Amino acid sequence: MQELWQIQYSWLIPLLPLAGAVIAGFFGAKWLKGQSHWPIWIGVGASAVISLSLLFSMMGMSHPGAETANGSPATLAVNKVFYQWVSAGDPAHAGTARFFDASAGFLFDPLTAVMLSVVCGIGFFITVFSAGYMKGEEGYFRFFAYLGLFIFAMTCLVMGNNLLMLYLGWEGVGLCSYLLIGYYYERPSAREAAKKAFLVNRVGDFCFGLGIMLSFMAFGTITFFSGTSQHNGLLELAPSGNLT
Repeated sequence: MQELWQIQYSWLIPLLPLAGAVIAGFFGAKWLKGQSHWPIWIGVGASAVISLSLLFSMMGMSHPGAETANGSPATLAVNKVFYQWVSAGDPAHAGTARFFDASAGFLFDPLTAVMLSVVCGIGFFITVFSAGYMKGEEGYFRFFAYLGLFIFAMTCLVMGNNLLMLYLGWEGVGLCSYLLIGYYYERPSAREAAKKAFLVNRVGDFCFGLGIMLSFMAFGTITFFSGTSQHNGLLELAPSGNLT
């Protein structure tokens, strides 16, 4: 499964909406103006194509309980690690609360493929609808920059291979929600609604962070799927979640 081109170039899925957001944000006010939706359309649309093709490619593969030709258990989970992000403690105590490590990477399984298709596919149609709905509004470029950032954060949330990556995606989604809700910042009602959303999200962030710490204390890891012979990922430690 790791040979699939969609997984080899998976970094494009979050990068393309982010690139569209940067282009719309920096060049929209002076040059793009009423055409600021095009970078977002192209970026999110390309990510949707990659996500949908990944989903269709996985449909023809065996389910996690099946066996390969040599009799070993088959798996539809791929842990793609880009680099080791955080490492603290003694590696000899890996898998315990005495060693913490978190990588920057993505986890691909059937659920990830479905959710990426939902986020990027429906997100693309939302951006298309928004172009007509927001036409003529002041700060048109700013709205589409926020949308691109929102979809970037959502893809990071869906693709993250550990709870820390998930948390960062969640924080990005919360920030973009605040920006989109407060888009009409000159209106007191919009400012108050954005402030309320921000404060409520902070409560969720605190509880989420506490849950990550408790998970690490209980299982000695925050990674979903280790991809090693130690089988010490959260999903591998779950009674019914052995992926290998």
